[in-house]
Amino acid sequence: MTEILVIALGPGDAELLTVKAADALASAGRLLLRTERHGVASWLKERGIAYETLDDLYREAYDFDQLAEIAAEAVLRLADVTPGVCYGVPDPLADETVIKLRSLGVKLTVIEGVTHGNAARARALEAGACFCESHLTMTATDMLARGLDPDLPLIVTEISSRLLAGDVKLCLLLL
Repeated sequence: MTEILVIALGPGDAELLTVKAADALASAGRLLLRTERHGVASWLKERGIAYETLDDLYREAYDFDQLAEIAAEAVLRLADVTPGVCYGVPDPLADETVIKLRSLGVKLTVIEGVTHGNAARARALEAGACFCESHLTMTATDMLARGLDPDLPLIVTEISSRLLAGDVKLCLLLL
């Protein structure tokens, strides 16, 4: 059975990597990042840690569902020929490719880390906001697909385009 180690890269600042994630990145046999457009990529370069990315797939996909599909296929192809593949993503629990791999029955070991939601809550607290325990953190695509509970505080992550930002805005306006 194919096994993949999924490593949480966090919200973008390499200083937010956990020690366990940093050690796994440094010792990865073959490291694949979802994208090079992440703060950890420069940290890896500074340390001479080789990696590959799936950035070319973004141009091939017409939406995030198709991207998750072709990215999962690419990760699986690599893992089938190279044991010990490590896949680095900002948040493994919200990453569409990881979710797709899990649905295909791939054995995943996940090293968790700081999430976009953790970082957003910390910034909000610094600015004086107050969060109750019952809040919701969702990616923009999940929010649009699932809908919202207007009674829960909400943090929306991974708004990756102006079009998606507009869709999120419309969804929030219609609550």
